[in-house]
Amino acid sequence: MMVIKVTVIVLINAFASMHVLAYIVNENSAKIQSQEDVAEPIQAIDLNSTQQYVEHNGCPWVPKRFIYPSGAVELHTEIEQFFEYMQPTRTERALRERVVARIKSVFYQLWPHAQLKLFGSVVIGLALPTSDIDLVGVGVSVPNRLQLLATQILANNVAEPNSITIIDSATVPIIKFVDRESKINIDMKLCCDSSERQEVLMSEYKQKYPKFVKLTLVLKLLMKERGLNVRFTGGITSHALTLMVINYLQTHPEDNNGANLGDSLLGLLELYGRKFNYTSTGITTLNGGAILPRNELPCRLVKGQEQLFCIQDANNPSSNAGSGTYRAANVIQAFDDAFVALSMPISSNERRAPNCTENSILSRIIHIDGHFIKYRNWIRNTFGHILLSQK
Repeated sequence: MMVIKVTVIVLINAFASMHVLAYIVNENSAKIQSQEDVAEPIQAIDLNSTQQYVEHNGCPWVPKRFIYPSGAVELHTEIEQFFEYMQPTRTERALRERVVARIKSVFYQLWPHAQLKLFGSVVIGLALPTSDIDLVGVGVSVPNRLQLLATQILANNVAEPNSITIIDSATVPIIKFVDRESKINIDMKLCCDSSERQEVLMSEYKQKYPKFVKLTLVLKLLMKERGLNVRFTGGITSHALTLMVINYLQTHPEDNNGANLGDSLLGLLELYGRKFNYTSTGITTLNGGAILPRNELPCRLVKGQEQLFCIQDANNPSSNAGSGTYRAANVIQAFDDAFVALSMPISSNERRAPNCTENSILSRIIHIDGHFIKYRNWIRNTFGHILLSQK
């Protein structure tokens, strides 16, 4: 008999205890057992990267022996280089398309008349090469649908053994697993569809505020390195970060229209790390964007607690995209720390040696580790000749 553990996690708040229930799913039944701790996230692949920054000193986006101009122009140039480095390669795109096709095949075996769509960072061009793939299933209303999907994924050998996790305490229950072939993390939810509205809105924002994608990508890695990028553990979502960046550009037209990326990043970090009054105001990106009193925005109490981040969700205007970020104080501190780290070198015109760490300003707040680099190399070496030959 094949057995798989599917973990259901309930987070109450930052200071509450964590209760974990584990489902044992097999062909005929589901049993429940208690666990004290949540397992650590499964590594995509064991690449033995004990010396994380040896090859590139943490900033592989910097060309070898490249000497930057001084000041904010340096930071602008480096953000552009970082953005280009983080774009998915042809092989990475093809691999993700193959993963999605395989999952769709399993999904439609169960519900041939439903729909399974991509949403989130991938759709709007904000996905890192190692980002999760977010999928939403629409038109599925049968009982125990997540358990049925978990069993089907297991039966079709799609997921890594023991990687399937059902989180039914979230506002919208989701199923998470690691794709067996690519080692990519998959998040799926079965509910209403807001992907089309999100795609239209973000397309409009890209045209009006072209800087937001590059700035948000920097902030995503900033939060990821500090363990503040997962809402389930009190961090801030990519969607909320995106709305904060867009609102900044909306309410600071001089940065959107004229200033370079370095100035914009510094201004954004200073606003959200030092100047913004979170207790009395919130933000919206609708109707040209504004900073408004909290009572004019959908910032209701959640389980009797006020949410520090008040961010009107452009996809669902009656919701707060910052809801659930109970580690908001840590997020704000990360903004402030990054502002301080970037401001000090930019204000001085000291010459730097042609070494990645010494010559890079951006690497003072974000890094690329050896596991990331080796994972990308593994994808290229393992799948490149197969996937590109099929194109």
